[in-house]
Amino acid sequence: GAIFAVTITVEQNCTLSTVDTFARDHGGALYASSSLTFAGSTVQFNQSMSWGNGGAVAAGQVTSAQSTLTCEDVQATQGSGGAINASSVQLQEASSFSFRNTSARIHGGAVSADEFFLTASNC
Repeated sequence: GAIFAVTITVEQNCTLSTVDTFARDHGGALYASSSLTFAGSTVQFNQSMSWGNGGAVAAGQVTSAQSTLTCEDVQATQGSGGAINASSVQLQEASSFSFRNTSARIHGGAVSADEFFLTASNC
C-alpha cells in the first residue's frame, strides 16, 4: 500500500489521491492499525488492490466528517471489504462515500465493518 501508520489523519481542505497501489496483506492504498480520520477533505482511491482485507483501506476505525471519499476499481482479492475493511466506520456531518466497481472475495463488496454509523441527518 501507499501508506502504513498507526493513525492517519487527512484534514483541513487537503486532497489525498492514490492510483494503482497494491498491498500483499491488508489495505491496498492505506493501512491504519488504529484509526483513519477524514475531516474537511477529499480522498480518492483508484485501482488499488489487496490480497487480504480492504482493497483500498484497512483500519481499526474510519471516521469521516465533512469529507468526500471515492473508491473506483478497487478489490480485496482474497478477503473482505472490497474498498474498506474496518472494525467501525462512522459517516458524520455532510460526508459522502462513493463506490464504483469494488469487489471482495468474502464479505462486503464495498465495505466490511463490525459497526457502520450514519450519525448526521444530512449524510
